[in-house]
Amino acid sequence: MLTPRIIDNVTLTEQTDFPAFVREVLLGCGGVGSLRSDSEPLDWIFRAYKAVAGSPYAGLLARGVAACMTAPEPEVRAQALVFFQTHADAEGGERVVTARIGYSACANWWQGIAGCFAA
Repeated sequence: MLTPRIIDNVTLTEQTDFPAFVREVLLGCGGVGSLRSDSEPLDWIFRAYKAVAGSPYAGLLARGVAACMTAPEPEVRAQALVFFQTHADAEGGERVVTARIGYSACANWWQGIAGCFAA
């Protein structure tokens, strides 16, 4: 049994639905704290990942991010890609290729992503 981890005002447990939770965070919801330096919801995921590094929660969180690579919202997919661009060796990173292949038969996977992080 994993000991619950508290990050900001969020408690992570084995029962946390990481894919759903991460999606909510990347949509700008999720009830997580933020810092003045945050510019995107992904910044909280980066902080949380650092806080749980070396624990099983790091893998659970990263796999939650990986699940977001096939989210219907382009802003969620874009942030998931940025996470794995930074943490290429994180659990779930192999899904970057799988997600792209899965979307190739559907609508353009990249559609909408380019405008998510306008300079």
